[in-house]
Amino acid sequence: MDVHVAAPTQADDISLISPVRANIQAMVSLCQEYSAKWQFTFSPQKSNIIVFNTRKRLKCQVELYGKVIPEVDSTRHVGITLNAKFDNRERTRNASSKMKSTAMMLMGAGLHSKGLNPNTSANLIKSVCLPKALFGCELWTDITRGELTTLERAQRFCLKLCQGLPKTTRTDICTSLIG
Repeated sequence: MDVHVAAPTQADDISLISPVRANIQAMVSLCQEYSAKWQFTFSPQKSNIIVFNTRKRLKCQVELYGKVIPEVDSTRHVGITLNAKFDNRERTRNASSKMKSTAMMLMGAGLHSKGLNPNTSANLIKSVCLPKALFGCELWTDITRGELTTLERAQRFCLKLCQGLPKTTRTDICTSLIG
């Protein structure tokens, strides 16, 4: 089956996709020829190969400018973490961490929870923390109950932090304050 897929691109972030391993080298070679024609180079050090498969993988050796592009288990494309075995726990941990760190950054930047209207706290979470953490979540599939729990815990942490409540405050109390 000879299927060629266009290269999804965002600025300088390119992804070459093929269901056939041999086609990847052909596509990389085509990119290399194009770069020579237009007098620029791709960075082999910033490039990687990811083979999506839940079974044992065979190594895929692809070269760019004579250097082997490393095969990895996980990579980021346009800010979204992709995992070769479709294991999304890393992605969920990163989102949770990003949500918490964004809330702490807001507090560290001089926004103090003391005296904030609870609705303002809720709006901060909705408009700043959640979008930053959940960027690309429309591509998430097969999210587990454990992953949902991880995200919910991060959200509760942010709500308590923005309201100046201790971590041990009951969740029902925290959420009732913001409606």
